[in-house]
Amino acid sequence: KVARAGGLDPREFAVALLALETPAQKAGFLRAVGQGMRLGLDSLYELWINMLLSNPVTHIANTTSNTMMMLEAIPERAVSARIGQVAQFFGGQPGVAVGEAEALLEGLRAGQRAAVLLAGRSLKTGKEVFDTGKVERIPAIAVTGEMAETWWGRGVNYFGLAARMPTRMLGAEDAYFKGVNYTMELYAQAHRRAVSEGLTGAKYLARKAEIIKNPTAFPEIDAAARQFAMVQTFTNEMGPVGQALAKAVNAIPMGRVIAPFIRTPTDLAVAAKQRTPGLNMLGTQFWNVVFVPGGAARDVALGKMAAGGMAISLVAMYAGPGIETAFGRVQITGGGPKDPGSRKALLESGWQPYSIRIGDTYYQYNRLDPLGIIIGLTADYTEIAAQIPQGEREEYAVALMLAFSKNMLSKTYLRGLSDFVNALEKPDASVQGVLKNFARSTVAAGVGQVERMAVATNTESIRRIG
Repeated sequence: KVARAGGLDPREFAVALLALETPAQKAGFLRAVGQGMRLGLDSLYELWINMLLSNPVTHIANTTSNTMMMLEAIPERAVSARIGQVAQFFGGQPGVAVGEAEALLEGLRAGQRAAVLLAGRSLKTGKEVFDTGKVERIPAIAVTGEMAETWWGRGVNYFGLAARMPTRMLGAEDAYFKGVNYTMELYAQAHRRAVSEGLTGAKYLARKAEIIKNPTAFPEIDAAARQFAMVQTFTNEMGPVGQALAKAVNAIPMGRVIAPFIRTPTDLAVAAKQRTPGLNMLGTQFWNVVFVPGGAARDVALGKMAAGGMAISLVAMYAGPGIETAFGRVQITGGGPKDPGSRKALLESGWQPYSIRIGDTYYQYNRLDPLGIIIGLTADYTEIAAQIPQGEREEYAVALMLAFSKNMLSKTYLRGLSDFVNALEKPDASVQGVLKNFARSTVAAGVGQVERMAVATNTESIRRIG
């Protein structure tokens, strides 16, 4: 079985095994064969992951999402500071200082040069800033030791370098935003420390400059800035739930294919949950942060909830049928009906899921996470809640959870898991679709995107000629 799995001639494999004299030699031989097979599978997996990430749209979405998170932090911190003022008025511990939003903006401007250098270094070396990234695998297409100096070893390493370019680009993008976010939080933390010490004027400026110039001399500030940078780029270390999920995925056959990305979807879901009133209160984490440590952690948690609540209120106005404006009907759509007939009729009318409609044009928001998750969650909840009879308020909590799961399973980075769930629900109808999607993913996503752009261009040209 081992021979067939490794593509070896069973007879030659048996002769080689029997030629070994001691049990230790045979065990070492089998172990080496197993490691070789595992290395081959890991190399194919690494190649497939990079094909998935080769679509330029993926990198545009990653950059846009990181930019939105970076900018969103500024008004969120301003709200957090006001919440801190109210908490202190009622006897709460000091937390986020007024002026931290301005300090974040100052850090955004000051951190550009260092962030560009970090991105260039990451692209050149392939190393992740703070040793965490969106792709959890170690490079497998590589030859080390003496064999790396041979012509074929160099060839394999050059091929591996080219194959890993999509993940290197992703790492470089995240490195830039980690650098900017680190500097932003460093400036905010320096401002908070100087204010907490009661400093003003020249003494305040000197203390703030001292911290910014040498952050490693203040370990708690340096750690807070690093943590902020990782959270903002969705490369934070996974918690117990994420680690358990990753362990389960690695333990089951084809698990890494069904769910190739764990850390990023987990961090995105956490970010969306923290900003969704109601969802963020499920479990003990929110309550522990608000009531146990208090202070800045309390203010930030409540600030995220307040900012998310304002965004949800705005989205809810345009969800469902939408509103007529001077630009035409403005409507925010959710996932739409699951009934195939109803869904087909909607799509044929020009309707698009998870989009913002302005007039007759639809703009998809589904990849602008975590904001896209919050918008989609609100739109899905509006669609589901509209079907709940009056007087059955207890069903609204169920509707919220259904909307969250529906929205998450619509994401491209969870397509494998979504297809797997559908296959379990409808094996006859879905298994063929799962296999087709997997086969489609083995072709570089960038090639597919170019083909789609060409088709769209030709279609538009034909429409104009007609």
